[in-house]
Amino acid sequence: MELTYYLILFFTSFVITWITVPVIRAVIIKNRILQKPNSRSSHSLIIPSFGGIAFFIVFIIGVLITPEIVEKVFDSCKMGKYTSLLMRGSMVSAYLVILFTGIQDDNKILSPLKKLFGQFLAAAFIVSFEQFRIKNFYGLLGIYDVPLLVSVIFSILIIIIFINSFNLIDGIDGNASLNGISISLLFGYLFYCIHSMFFMGFCIIIIGTLTSFLRYNFSSIKKIFMGDTGSLVLGLTFSILMLKLLNIQDDKHFTFPFDFNEMPLIILATVFLPLFDTIRVIVLRIKMKRPIYKPDRNHLHHYVIDLGFSHKRASLIINTLNFLFSIFIILLCINFDFIHGLIAYITIILLLLLFLNRK
Repeated sequence: MELTYYLILFFTSFVITWITVPVIRAVIIKNRILQKPNSRSSHSLIIPSFGGIAFFIVFIIGVLITPEIVEKVFDSCKMGKYTSLLMRGSMVSAYLVILFTGIQDDNKILSPLKKLFGQFLAAAFIVSFEQFRIKNFYGLLGIYDVPLLVSVIFSILIIIIFINSFNLIDGIDGNASLNGISISLLFGYLFYCIHSMFFMGFCIIIIGTLTSFLRYNFSSIKKIFMGDTGSLVLGLTFSILMLKLLNIQDDKHFTFPFDFNEMPLIILATVFLPLFDTIRVIVLRIKMKRPIYKPDRNHLHHYVIDLGFSHKRASLIINTLNFLFSIFIILLCINFDFIHGLIAYITIILLLLLFLNRK
C-alpha cells in the first residue's frame, strides 16, 4: 500500500508538470515576456523563463491534498486536524509570497532589498508554525534548548540563506533540478526513518516534478528555464524540510542508522552544493570589493562550463559528485561517529577550495 501511494504521488506530480510546463511556455512566448541574454548568460538565444510556476502549482496541490490522503488511507495523521490546518496555512501563505516575489524578480522589477523583504515575509509565515522552528542546537557549543526569540530569528535566517543559496546555483541547465532531486532523495530517506509519511511523500512529489521539468530544461526545441520563480520556490521548500528535520525530537521509535545528534551534519552534507557555492562566491565578492548581490561568473557551475563541458554534462558531473559526497559523509556517521564525518567534511571543503583557486 505504501509503495502504491508513493508511486501515485510521483506519477501524478510528473504528469501535472509535464502538462503545465508547455502551457506556461506558450503563454510566456505569446505575451513576449522574454529576457535577452546578458554578459553572464550561458545561452545566446532568448529562452522563456517562469517554469517554476509549475512547481508552485504541484506543491500547492500536494500541501492541500496529501495530508488528508495520509490520514484517510493510512490513519496516521499524528498532528491532528487543527495543527495540520495551521501547517498548511503557513506553507500556502509562504508559497504565495515567494511566487509573487519570484515572478516580479523574473520580470526584473524587484530591487535586491524588495526581493529580500519578500523572502523575509515568506520565512515569517513558515516560522509562525511552531514545528518549523529550530528549538534545539543539539549540543553545538554546549547549547541545547534555545529561547523563543533566538529560535525565530535563527530559523528565519536559515530560510533566507537557503532560498538565496538555491537561487544562486540555478545558472546552467539542470543544475538546480538535479540538486533538488538529490536533496529530495536523501531528505525522503530521513523522513522515512521518522515515519513522516506526509513529508516523505512531499519529497516524492518534488522528485516527480523536477524529473518531468528536466525534459523541457534540457530540450533544444521546447526549452524553458525555471527562473527565479522556480529557484525561490525550491529554496523555500527545502528550507521547510530542513527546519522540520532539525525540529524533530529524539524518539525511541525512530530508526536512524546514525546518532540522532549527528542530524545537523547529515543535513549540511545533503545541502552541501548550494551552501558551499554561495559562501564561496560571497567571500570572493567581498574580497574583490563588489556588492554581494551583484551577479558574476564565479560560481562552481561556471568553472565547470569553462572547462569545456556542456550544460547537461556539467550539471551531471557536479551533482553526481555532490550526491556521492553526501552519501560518503552519511556513511562515515553511520559506521564511525560525528568527529570522523566532520573532519572529512572540512577536509573535502579545503581540498575543493584549493582546486578551484589554483592558477
